[in-house]
Amino acid sequence: MLSPFFHRSANSLPGDKKVAMDDHGGPEAAAIGFGRRKLDPQMMANVPLYNSRIVDNYVKLIKKRYNHIDINALLKFAGMTSYEVADQGHWFSQYQINRFHEKLSQLTGNESIAREAGRFSASPESLGIYRQAVMAMVDPTRAYALIGKMASKMTRSSVFTSRALSHNKVEIEVNFRDNVQERPFQCENRIGFFESVTLAFSNRLPIIEHPECVFKGGNCCRYLISWEKTASGIIKRVRSVLLLVLSVITLATLFYDEYLAVKIMLPFTAIVTFLLSYCAASIENRELISTLSNLRNSTESLVDQININYNNSLLTNEI
Repeated sequence: MLSPFFHRSANSLPGDKKVAMDDHGGPEAAAIGFGRRKLDPQMMANVPLYNSRIVDNYVKLIKKRYNHIDINALLKFAGMTSYEVADQGHWFSQYQINRFHEKLSQLTGNESIAREAGRFSASPESLGIYRQAVMAMVDPTRAYALIGKMASKMTRSSVFTSRALSHNKVEIEVNFRDNVQERPFQCENRIGFFESVTLAFSNRLPIIEHPECVFKGGNCCRYLISWEKTASGIIKRVRSVLLLVLSVITLATLFYDEYLAVKIMLPFTAIVTFLLSYCAASIENRELISTLSNLRNSTESLVDQININYNNSLLTNEI
């Protein structure tokens, strides 16, 4: 049975005539808690916390990989409608998200569906503008630096902070608002989303460590994300460093020997840069071919899994 609060809009607080908005367009701090006042758990479960684009990403995944599922029936079970999901300005409550995941896990027979949905964010048909924002960055490190800004547009339940530990490793800390009671599957969904950032660049899964988790007694959720340095990436970095060094040397040489700078150093710099760029491009193409081969094998395995899930769902319905 659905909560009686579903008779109200998911974008308004039960019992309140109007929810004040902060500078980010979210509910006023006092409305979500932030230590100012404690909300009744039932009321808190119906506060709008999650943007519709999160659910829309799930829906796109269902259409692509689990197309035997009746999406309208799934949304109805969760107290959602298709037009709310399509509205990027709409927000859903914790109660609705819980119901949605509960039913989807049952229909797919996949307990890791939340992580799969997070990882699906790397696909071209997923989160749209957010994937474009990630791809606009030159490497995963810079993309992860934007994670806090991107997350604030997707969820009001928590605050994401990121810091780089090295060229291929970052730490992300997620701190939750007062009164918010997320579920473990949402932690899995975050991990999948973090994986999608690296997948957007290299199509290789990163290594994600989760040393602290609120669902295991931690004060926050902390993630250590590292990814493999590709050969093409290393060559590109060497090229950039050499180009900088050789350019400085060429300019310095220009002051005391113009002939040496123009006739020797300048052509030498151009040749070295060209050769390294050519090597990086060749290796990158081989890496891409290898990745496409792996994706083809993964797709075949996925088709088999979809058939198994479909048969399981039919058996469940018959029972």
